[in-house]
Amino acid sequence: MKELYLNNQLCELNPSDPIQYNFQVNDIGDVESRQATFTSTISLPKTKTNIRIMEGLGLVGDVSRLPYDKINAHLFEDTIPVIYNGWAIIGETNENYNLNLYSGIVDLFKAIENKTIGVDLDLTETKHNKDLYSVYNSFTNENYRYIIADYNGKSHIVSKNQIFVNIDYLVPSIRCKYLIDKIQSTFGFEFIGSVFSNESYLNWWMTYPKPSPEMSDDSIPIEPVLVSTGSVLNLINPTYEDGVSEINMNNGFTAVEGQWLNDREYKVSKAGTFTLKYKGKGLAKYYWEEPNDQTDPRRIDNRTPNLTLCINGNVTDKKLYIDNKDFELNFSVNIGNIISFVYEEIYENRPSWGLYELDITELNLFIYQISSGTIDFKDVLIDFGVKDFFKEFLWQFGLTPIVKENNKVLFLTTDERINAEIVNWSDKYNGRLSENYTYGNYAQRNWFKHKYNEENTSYNNGFLDVENHNLEDEKDIIQSKIYTIEEEKKTFKTSSSNSFETNIYKLWNREIVQEVNEKGVEIIDIKYKDLSNRYYFIRSKINTGEINLISEKLSDSIPLNNFSQEDYSGLEFKNIVLNSYQSYQGILNDSRIHQIKLKNLTPVDIQNLRFDVVYYFEQEQQYYILNKLPYQNQKENVGEFIRVIRK
Repeated sequence: MKELYLNNQLCELNPSDPIQYNFQVNDIGDVESRQATFTSTISLPKTKTNIRIMEGLGLVGDVSRLPYDKINAHLFEDTIPVIYNGWAIIGETNENYNLNLYSGIVDLFKAIENKTIGVDLDLTETKHNKDLYSVYNSFTNENYRYIIADYNGKSHIVSKNQIFVNIDYLVPSIRCKYLIDKIQSTFGFEFIGSVFSNESYLNWWMTYPKPSPEMSDDSIPIEPVLVSTGSVLNLINPTYEDGVSEINMNNGFTAVEGQWLNDREYKVSKAGTFTLKYKGKGLAKYYWEEPNDQTDPRRIDNRTPNLTLCINGNVTDKKLYIDNKDFELNFSVNIGNIISFVYEEIYENRPSWGLYELDITELNLFIYQISSGTIDFKDVLIDFGVKDFFKEFLWQFGLTPIVKENNKVLFLTTDERINAEIVNWSDKYNGRLSENYTYGNYAQRNWFKHKYNEENTSYNNGFLDVENHNLEDEKDIIQSKIYTIEEEKKTFKTSSSNSFETNIYKLWNREIVQEVNEKGVEIIDIKYKDLSNRYYFIRSKINTGEINLISEKLSDSIPLNNFSQEDYSGLEFKNIVLNSYQSYQGILNDSRIHQIKLKNLTPVDIQNLRFDVVYYFEQEQQYYILNKLPYQNQKENVGEFIRVIRK
């Protein structure tokens, strides 16, 4: 007895109508198409019960939306679930309601169909302001990362006899694991399989597909502060060797982020690059001895004092001019850094030269946090289909998705399918009907293709060769949306003493422009043109060398050690084919597709049918992957099995 439930309502079936089930997973002979279990057309009579379940579909004036909605379906045979949590699609209404049931991977593919990464996935964790410290802090970020590479922009600046990496021409990369995790949580699936602990998967990133946005700022007021020599400046005995007064950090105060810790130190509450606007009043009096003047040997010299910005007690090269005028300077700090000020004493080669009096009467501060703009992956991935990204995932690792119970999806490589658990079906063998020698729609050479910035290039493409001279010469079986790197590499300097060899991920075009300046002198300039919708896969590895980061836009720089360096290992299709498709190629080169008659299959056998195992028939002395199994009754069925050679 068969029972069909649509949206948990029991339908009335024609008892005499047979139902044929076609059980299958992804076709091993077709890398790109993804297939599902389905039934032959089921015709429901227009009984009162069925009309009610169908919400009056097909009646005069009906407004039913069921043909356009997802209809949950369960089909039982003798109380055994043959299709559970399937998908019913109504194709036609005449004297009956005609529908088909689908299950397996179709549920996932239907769920992600017409969905985009930018619209339908929550990428909140990746939104950030771009500045020097967001770049630095991203080197250990698990969701996005500024991977140091040549993106074909203005990558370097020379300043103060040092080489700096210009972050204005860096872009972040989003971690692909983060996107896969979001697909699972958003659409209610759990992905399982060894691939998810594979280092190549864990270290798989995708670049931001266009240059950074315009600069932005966010004001952070700091109340005007009256300061004095003994408090804010904390001046002690000068060190004449370098002319800088030592700094004594006061540890007697409890640190409160984003507030003054005392009357001279401020702990910042967030990382970033800041513009410090200030106006100060003060006077520095120096004296020296004049031995030849017996009446008044002491001479006084009035100077305008300059303060120096300190970060965590370290003197910087950034000056505050206390000259009763409005000034500003830029500086970058990380979360929890403490800013303070020190007075740099002036040393002149005069007898008994020294500071007589320092009086800073007022120092008004106002801070703006500035950045190169807000980076939001949702904005740039708004047109990138979830289904397109999911297919890239399958192609990268040569995977077959197999739906398990409770919305779990198991991902297996061809090697894993060939060497999986063995199920002995010898007692169900009832003879072989036929043996075929070509499978799928393959050619002798089958191309896996990247996108390229230059036409008619193919240096990173891969191909599968099938040793069958009766096939057509060649065809494209995969055309990725992802660009590949440029063919040449470059030396990329991260400081005056550190460099590495980098691949080029082209996000800017360089154009050499010859111009004549106002003095009539011909000059040569380089213009950088933005390129959009350039997606690249990339990997990250640690470089423990020096890196100097700078931003032309933000007018600041920071020196660091340790950074994330680009790596492209294993991302070319020519390597992906070698690493993930050799077993696949072995099957295609020696195709044996057997149509095998099966006897005594019960609804329990169908309920427990598995595509993640290898079937063994003693009569054939062979191992097989089950590709398709049409099932209509318990008497005799014919399954399509692909012979495999186990290692």
